[in-house]
Amino acid sequence: MNIPYFFNLTGKAFKQLLAFTLIILTSFNATAQIPLNDNPCNGSTISALTLPVNAACTFIAAQNIDASNSSIPGSIPDPTCAPFQNADVWFVATVPAGATSLTIRTVSATVNGNPGIGDGGLSLYTATGTCPSLVMTEIGCNDDGVLNGSMPLITVNQPAGTVVYIRFGGIGGETGGFNICATANIPPANNECINAQTATVNPNLLCGVVTAGTCASATLSTTTPLPACGGANTYDDDVWYKFVATSATHRVSLLNLAGSSTAMVINLYSIPPGGDCTNLTQVNCAVGNTLTAGSLTIGTTYYVRVFTNVINAASNTTFNFCVGTPPPPPANDECLGAISLPVNPDFNCGLVSSGTTVSATQSPTLPTPTCAVANAWNDDVWYSFVATNTSHRVRLLNITGATTDMTTAVYSGTCAALVQIGCATIDPNVVNVTGLTVGNTYFVRVMTGSATATLDASFQICVGTPPPPPANDECPNAVALTVNPNY
Repeated sequence: MNIPYFFNLTGKAFKQLLAFTLIILTSFNATAQIPLNDNPCNGSTISALTLPVNAACTFIAAQNIDASNSSIPGSIPDPTCAPFQNADVWFVATVPAGATSLTIRTVSATVNGNPGIGDGGLSLYTATGTCPSLVMTEIGCNDDGVLNGSMPLITVNQPAGTVVYIRFGGIGGETGGFNICATANIPPANNECINAQTATVNPNLLCGVVTAGTCASATLSTTTPLPACGGANTYDDDVWYKFVATSATHRVSLLNLAGSSTAMVINLYSIPPGGDCTNLTQVNCAVGNTLTAGSLTIGTTYYVRVFTNVINAASNTTFNFCVGTPPPPPANDECLGAISLPVNPDFNCGLVSSGTTVSATQSPTLPTPTCAVANAWNDDVWYSFVATNTSHRVRLLNITGATTDMTTAVYSGTCAALVQIGCATIDPNVVNVTGLTVGNTYFVRVMTGSATATLDASFQICVGTPPPPPANDECPNAVALTVNPNY
């Protein structure tokens, strides 16, 4: 009969082997640390680890080393997508206010020196009751997340305030380290008119003070009037601002646009006294990054609705929101305030006058210049000069600003009865006029060639005089030529 070796040990040798074995077993038990979140409950206390829910993924490190199968007998359904319940750990997250879904993402990662898990699974549950008697219902399960390799990534649609229990384990009982995060599409705080963000009104158009904004995760405001501009059914992500008018005219600008779409729409609304966001009246609307509104009432609060001009639920557009105040109209905004121009004795423009269309308004009672594009202008400034010759040239120089597309027209008569006698056609910055009466006053009208209020221009203007005709301008004064005797 063969007796095992250790039974052949006697006395001191056997005692030494027994002591050594106990040391090994004790050491093994000391290193085996069951995770605190091995089960969703620890008695009457939730032991699942709470995951913060953010708009962007913020990973936390975790591991399922030494995890066991969860134990609430009959109360936790097994995962429906893969076998990973034999070494699972638990987390819990709450769908935040304003959100309608929750996304859980995992990636393999080395944690505390333990290699990353190679293939994991996720099962998500809602629960009724309290610990230790939770009754769970699976609401989603994922093995290999799309674009996430062998690690799970899952989104479940649940109303705000829902507590979601998250079960993670290695496929087939695999253990290791991993990172996990919870995200939700949390709408901006100013997602609705009632929560419109107050914007600072700048005293000029320099936008020294701006308000950061985003359309990311914004939803459609359905209780407000439909926008009067932009494509039909192209808005699904509006955000709201408000400001108190300090001038009769303000300019709303969206600056530093970035993200999935930079095609924007801006709506401006007023609310009657005693009204609220259910009584909005649309004042102005603009497709683009700027909106200029006039005839505002100083001291009145106006509401601004901003959204992308595309249907894209995943839009992540960001911008800076600015309310600017244009300067008052220039002194020569109307014909009666025309600035007198010096007349140069030649075409060299040694004498020039500076001008600008910033804050200029359209002179509505006057005829449209014949060389201007119909409805393509909304500003004009005025000059005058006294003719010193029967012909003069009016010229714009050094044009700068948001546009260099200009129109120039020259008139005779008075501001109450103007008659156009010249308009820039071939060269929009030069008008040659003839048949003038020396000593008479003539008027010059300068405007940008665009109906966009923000396309302003600054320039210099001069009135030049052609040189006198040469001595042999007429036949009686023909110059006699000398005949050479050869070629």
